[in-house]
Amino acid sequence: MRNTQRKYTFRRPLHGFPLVELLVVIAIIGILIALLLPAVQAAREAARRMQCANNLKQIGLAIHHFHETQGKLPPLALIEHHATWAVFLLPYLEHQSIYDEWDLTRCYYDQPEEVRQRVVATYICPSRARGGGERFTRDVPDAVHPRHGKDEYPGAIGDYVPTSGQELFQGSTHVDGMDGAIICAKVPDVYAEIMESWTSRTSFSSVYDGLSTTFLVGEKSYCMRERISIWNGDHCGNSLGPVRPIERVRPASCDIYGQPWGFGSAHPGICQFLMGDGSVQAISVSTSGSVLGALVTRAGGEVISSEVFQ
Repeated sequence: MRNTQRKYTFRRPLHGFPLVELLVVIAIIGILIALLLPAVQAAREAARRMQCANNLKQIGLAIHHFHETQGKLPPLALIEHHATWAVFLLPYLEHQSIYDEWDLTRCYYDQPEEVRQRVVATYICPSRARGGGERFTRDVPDAVHPRHGKDEYPGAIGDYVPTSGQELFQGSTHVDGMDGAIICAKVPDVYAEIMESWTSRTSFSSVYDGLSTTFLVGEKSYCMRERISIWNGDHCGNSLGPVRPIERVRPASCDIYGQPWGFGSAHPGICQFLMGDGSVQAISVSTSGSVLGALVTRAGGEVISSEVFQ
């Protein structure tokens, strides 16, 4: 008998995306990433800016604790190339052990290398740190220190510095003219190699303009950050005002006596400053020099509008 049963062949159906649909999906994903990336970057910068502000707040608390203990504001530096305000605040930032390693009678170049290169996280802005690069400056002695060779003396980078006045730096012997809240100390001899004694020149009682409208500390300009260690009192003038406004863009080159040698920030459009009352204010980089000068002086008698604070 003839077999008339039919044979059936079963095939698995084919599934997949046509090439055009695949390309469309990839394009949509790319657009979404392009839209989300700026928002993610903005959120990260906002977090870094907040951490930078917190660093300044911690510095402000340390300054107030120093003042409560000593009855004076910390000096910007003892004299040129000696210990800075950042050294004196170490015990109040829970770094007593680092402070104990410093010989305050000796200049920066006489300190042990491991002491000069000690990095303190509170003194580092996270927005600047994420750019990578060197962790240390390459400070070189000048004519004030003839017994030190012209070799490099690497020191830890720091991103903050006191605002000592409106005027440009004119040397240690002109420090009496600095009109900011934190200036260099009063010493018997500004050229002494061994520092026997010193006295701070300012206190909160000398800030007649009001603590809430007077700068104490701000973010360093790029050049100042790269050229001078936070531990080295290379000079006694960190000016801000009509002659030297806030740095707006990173300069192509760093000139000691040029415009960038002052204050600036890695945060877009603003530079953050610690006020005398311990608050932190964001100041637009386009703020006029006259307004900045009024905020720097401790006893200038100027009236400051709250609109300058962002």
